[in-house]
Amino acid sequence: MASEFGLATASSFVAPLLADYLVKPIERRIRYLFRFRKIVQELHQNQKDLAAKETQVKEDVEEAKLQIRTQEIEVQVHEWLTNAENALKDVEVLDSKIEENKRCFRLCPNWSSRYQLSQEIENKTLEITDLVKKSEFKRVGRRAKLPNLDLVTSKWIQNLRLLLSIRSWRL
Repeated sequence: MASEFGLATASSFVAPLLADYLVKPIERRIRYLFRFRKIVQELHQNQKDLAAKETQVKEDVEEAKLQIRTQEIEVQVHEWLTNAENALKDVEVLDSKIEENKRCFRLCPNWSSRYQLSQEIENKTLEITDLVKKSEFKRVGRRAKLPNLDLVTSKWIQNLRLLLSIRSWRL
């Protein structure tokens, strides 16, 4: 009776651990192979979303520049735009790799290259999703600081007063 209870308790603790540490990693790796088309579709959908957000941010930047000529664009906005452009270029590179259509003996897909490509696509999809989430900025630009104006020194003011007094004395 006690051994049955101990066995039941142990199995209730071991089963979730086996599922977490054994089954889920295997499932994730198999998914890279058999859901290749789905992973590629997700990448293209996220690419469209990122391109739309990029054009929106670029329009906001142009609008901010037109509103006030002395407007400076935030550094984080510039960084986001460069990251978005780089991500879109990387997607184009991945698309060219997908189009290569690597096959083993021209018959069946090359599983190792498909597995590696699926991993790359999955990582790029996560990166693009993160960029889309970070595309909401509180403000795109701010007023630029005025150029440094040399302050008028007291010596200059004294010389001015002297010149004005001489001028008024002559009149």
